[in-house]
Amino acid sequence: GSATVMQLNGKTWTSAGAGPGPRYLSSIAFDPNRNVTVLFGGGNPANDELYADTWELTAGTGWRRVK
Repeated sequence: GSATVMQLNGKTWTSAGAGPGPRYLSSIAFDPNRNVTVLFGGGNPANDELYADTWELTAGTGWRRVK
């Protein structure tokens, strides 16, 4: 499977670019102080591997894995 995240800049939808793969039961929240969306964890739907990773999505920049 694949996961595509789209972002709206006010009038046009665009792809957020390469980021975390498909997952289930992850947590996601928006941080208004930094203007980023934060995603944590989840599970791989193909093999039930559990993730403990954190990703941030910044509008116009795309995804980055937080180390």
